[in-house]
Amino acid sequence: MIGTRLQQARRAAGLSLRELAVKAGISAMALSKYEREIMTPAAGSLEKLAHALSVKTDFFYSPIKVAIEEPSFRMLGNVSQRDREKLKFDIQENLERLIDLEHIFGVTRSTLFKVPATVTREISSLNEIEVRADALRLHWNLGMAPIENVACILEEQGIKVFISETPQGIDGFSCRARGNWVNTREAPVIVCGRDLSGDRQRFSLLHELGHLVITVAAGIDSERACHRFASAFLVPREAVEKELGKKRSRLSFYELRILKKKYGMSMQAWIYRASDLAIIGKTSAQELFAEMSRRGWRKSEPCDIDREEPRRYKLLLFQAVMEGLITKRQAFEFLGTSGAHEQHDLEQAASLISDEYEKEWVYEELTDLFQEGFSDE
Repeated sequence: MIGTRLQQARRAAGLSLRELAVKAGISAMALSKYEREIMTPAAGSLEKLAHALSVKTDFFYSPIKVAIEEPSFRMLGNVSQRDREKLKFDIQENLERLIDLEHIFGVTRSTLFKVPATVTREISSLNEIEVRADALRLHWNLGMAPIENVACILEEQGIKVFISETPQGIDGFSCRARGNWVNTREAPVIVCGRDLSGDRQRFSLLHELGHLVITVAAGIDSERACHRFASAFLVPREAVEKELGKKRSRLSFYELRILKKKYGMSMQAWIYRASDLAIIGKTSAQELFAEMSRRGWRKSEPCDIDREEPRRYKLLLFQAVMEGLITKRQAFEFLGTSGAHEQHDLEQAASLISDEYEKEWVYEELTDLFQEGFSDE
């Protein structure tokens, strides 16, 4: 167990055995034996390793509860193996906390992700994607209205969603996580970058959903297909034609900004969408893109969209605090590195418990958490 965790943390830090040896003040030969579990490190050595790798010593003893399959990165450039390992490590930590939190509540609070029978996975042309996206929206009871929060919709369907720090060149990725989930042994995971604009986050999340729900026939580019799926899911053909009409000679940036704000899809994606549906011609689309480049909007569009925020994890966490189901140490561990506003919310939750419960020890246990502060123990 220690050896596997040590190797995991070392790779996530992007360190070779020799580099970690220098940083921790332990011989490379000893580290090699630790990782192969030929030798068990002493307590002092574990403390040095924990400090060098920025983890707690408890981490080396914790069982591995989740295995992440090799992820499918949506890359915009070359990404190093070090960055891949770090991202996988961060997501695995989040998933392990989530799996513990879900088990506190049991199967009644979990949803099993399934691709409905009405959504045929394989597509043989890009136009078929329109039907697949509409069928999924219909099955999820979304109608044709704009989607307020994409991350929450995905979470409601049993997908584990994380907004995380991603390496340069990665907008998002999707994968399968094997583990002892409450209702299954395998769950889909979607991650997208924290620093992306809100409209780009929404598009990236749905692009990765496309990877989970459709497969493409030979000769079709899967990335292009998932782009089409994301835009079709965000704004179905019926909604596009209602907003733009079935045929236009050209579009104005004024209306594109209004539609971006209404549907949370970028102006550029709207131009592509109108072109894909033959509402405008290719020449009109090229002219619009050229003008956007001239104005400097290809990289930074006007009209900001709120960033996405998965809410299920925090919801379960606050409910566990309110119900007195976790101790003060567990509350801090589950919170991880969240910001001060989450700590303030948890403080309010702890104070409310005194009004809800007669078990005074529960209130005292949680109140101590905030009197002592959120410091590593």
